[in-house]
Amino acid sequence: RLYQHGGVAQRVNFKNDLTHGLYETFWDKGEDKPKDIGFFNEGKKDGVWENYSCCKEGQSWLIGRTVYKNAKRNGLDEAFDADGDVVSKINYQNGLQSGLFELFHKNGKIKERKQRHNDRTVGLSQRFDEKGFLVSEAHFGEGSQEFILADYFSKEKKYTYSRCIEQTSNKWTNIDNCSELAIDRVEHIAAQQGLETNSQQQEYFAILKSVPDYPKEALRKTIEGHCVVEYEVSADGKTKNLLIDQCTDEIFADESLKTVSRFLYSPRIVDGLNLSVASVKHKLTFVLE
Repeated sequence: RLYQHGGVAQRVNFKNDLTHGLYETFWDKGEDKPKDIGFFNEGKKDGVWENYSCCKEGQSWLIGRTVYKNAKRNGLDEAFDADGDVVSKINYQNGLQSGLFELFHKNGKIKERKQRHNDRTVGLSQRFDEKGFLVSEAHFGEGSQEFILADYFSKEKKYTYSRCIEQTSNKWTNIDNCSELAIDRVEHIAAQQGLETNSQQQEYFAILKSVPDYPKEALRKTIEGHCVVEYEVSADGKTKNLLIDQCTDEIFADESLKTVSRFLYSPRIVDGLNLSVASVKHKLTFVLE
């Protein structure tokens, strides 16, 4: 397949009318500037695929490397910036994130490290600053609803609520009950520690996020959708000035605001002072199972 100016846009091989073998696409700057390179096995992506961006100093550069098996991601997925530095390393199994998940700072040091299983975080999740110092930890119980359940104010006091989630029978009420317990616990620790952390400067990050209830009216109408809530993270880590930025259906608005009002953050710190952060946005998705 060619561009209008005659340059090669795509080079594809076939076997028995199915895409098979080497597959290449190119930027319209020339055949020496690849866009996608990979292999098909009887119509399905298979093996290592590479993706390139264009153009820097007349050349395209690698931005992603993914391993496929039977058209699904299987193995290590890597992303790179324009300088060739690694941005992320994420492991997949049968198309789902499973295994070690790592994000990196520009200097190559680990930014975030956690374990994933079937697109959910399990066990210990850690974040680090650009110097390699631990900034935060969170603990997730395997199989529990995914939201952050940890205190970042004291390395001596670890507290998780996965047992609360797992032992409560009603999955819609347990989130509220356990979230209230979590907020009380974190507020207590914050008061004890005077909101002191190990760093004089840090960006805000979430301590606790909860999962919204599915509105009963939406359940009756079998409606799915999402809302984006905009809010301010105050200097004490709470959310305020909440408003709906957008919603696919107003039926989800009240529950979205209610859920975000329970979020709790470690506030932004500059020169030892807690600062508020405006125009923070969070998307809540409502999907019927």
